[in-house]
Amino acid sequence: MKPPKRLLPVSLSSLLSKPFTILTGGSGTGKTAIANRLGQYAGGESHRLAAMPFIVGELISGSRAEYEIRRITQENVVIKNPGGTIIEFPIRLVEEWILAIQSGKIDKTMPSKDQRNLVKENSVYDSYYHGWTAQLIALGHTAAERLKDEKPQLIQKSAIVPVGADWTDNRNVLGFVNHLRNCDDGRPVYQTTPVLDLLLEATRPGNETFPFFLILDEMNLSHVERYFADFLSVMEQRDGLLTLHSEGPREESEFRLPRFEGDTTGVPRTLTYPQNLFVIGTVNVDETTYMFSPKVLDRANVIEFEVEDTEIEAFLKNVHELPEPPKAADGVAESFLALAKRARKDADEGGLDPLPEAVSQKVTTHLTTLFRILKRGRFEFAYRTANEVVRYLRVCRYLAAEESDAAAEAWDKDGWQADLDAQIVQKILPKLHGSMGRVGRLLGALAVYCGGAKEDVAFHYFPGGKDGSDGSIAGLPLQTAIQAVKAENQAHAEFPKSRTKLKTMIQVLLEEQFVSFIN
Repeated sequence: MKPPKRLLPVSLSSLLSKPFTILTGGSGTGKTAIANRLGQYAGGESHRLAAMPFIVGELISGSRAEYEIRRITQENVVIKNPGGTIIEFPIRLVEEWILAIQSGKIDKTMPSKDQRNLVKENSVYDSYYHGWTAQLIALGHTAAERLKDEKPQLIQKSAIVPVGADWTDNRNVLGFVNHLRNCDDGRPVYQTTPVLDLLLEATRPGNETFPFFLILDEMNLSHVERYFADFLSVMEQRDGLLTLHSEGPREESEFRLPRFEGDTTGVPRTLTYPQNLFVIGTVNVDETTYMFSPKVLDRANVIEFEVEDTEIEAFLKNVHELPEPPKAADGVAESFLALAKRARKDADEGGLDPLPEAVSQKVTTHLTTLFRILKRGRFEFAYRTANEVVRYLRVCRYLAAEESDAAAEAWDKDGWQADLDAQIVQKILPKLHGSMGRVGRLLGALAVYCGGAKEDVAFHYFPGGKDGSDGSIAGLPLQTAIQAVKAENQAHAEFPKSRTKLKTMIQVLLEEQFVSFIN
């Protein structure tokens, strides 16, 4: 999947390897607009029906038989064949047939086999279900006729939610039970939110093959840990559950509260965290915002937006709005999600292939050295970060191989260095912050290592060296870390993005005596 170039500032590799990304940078750099357009592009476009136009107990006429509607649930349409066979069709499958008929893609005059094949080619369901062709034709054409004057609803696969400064708990995210409002049947109304509506749509049967995007605008206007703690916990679990309410009789496991009168979806007691959800948070840093804790940063890729003078100059010569993204080709949304899910699995579980051995050894060497430097400065990372860096690189290797054999060879040779450089900036450096005494020497050591210096040269920025026991090492002045690494100290290729960011942080620290990655 190749997105338009204007979407590339939001790294697809970051989202594919980790479904939580934070975009930081100056106000007005286009973070929210880019995130929204990515959601529009990668999410694709699809439709659904407001409701199934059938009545339980009625007979639906087919070309050879009549079929009784036995039950309609939020997940299935259940029918009975004349011979007594009970068949459960996923409601999304029936929708596929109805929408195909409404669009004019198929009609009654076509042979049944041709109708089936035309629906099946873009279906999310396998041949087993489509084998009941006569029944699906009867259901599809009957429903399409009844709904000929109604337009199908466009599924909203992304939501931009502005975070408020008063978000002190999860009610603004997951909603709450409103006992002051009751429906006609006596059930209290569940006060929903745009976030919960998106979650319910993402978990709706048939939508599990499409990616959904939650964009939290100005994410740090309130303490993220207060309103987003539930998400931070369950997004790390394969089958994490969000607890929404405890209403209704205990024996009714499927009990749901309505969000409004006539709500056919409802809010269950618990909701499985959708594996097809991608969260993008935009961040500004000023006197009205809060800093992120390591708990949040450890669970995200952080991408920084910077505008260069050449970009401003080019923009001023041709002032324009950010163009709308083109409509993605059929299958792009499904492919995006399928690759993201594969990336989360190990190779022996059907996931992406491991890194080539030669690349893996080099990556391991660099990450181990970075770990030792960070540990000396008391900012070391742990297993989650190491695992996610490698996962990101596996995604990048896969995308290179998908492009061409030559691209894969180039990546194996030295292309991996740019991607590891990106991960150092996105996963390792964002947690660094503090005063001169807290992070000064650590920033110096990291800056020279990312400039290509040997490991022992990096440790000369700490008094006592690697373990603090060498009395002959007083600690190099921080200013020297900004200078180019001498040729005799060069041990490996430079990580230019990381070095540039570290040099900027060092300059801020020297001027202001305090620095943070997000500033």
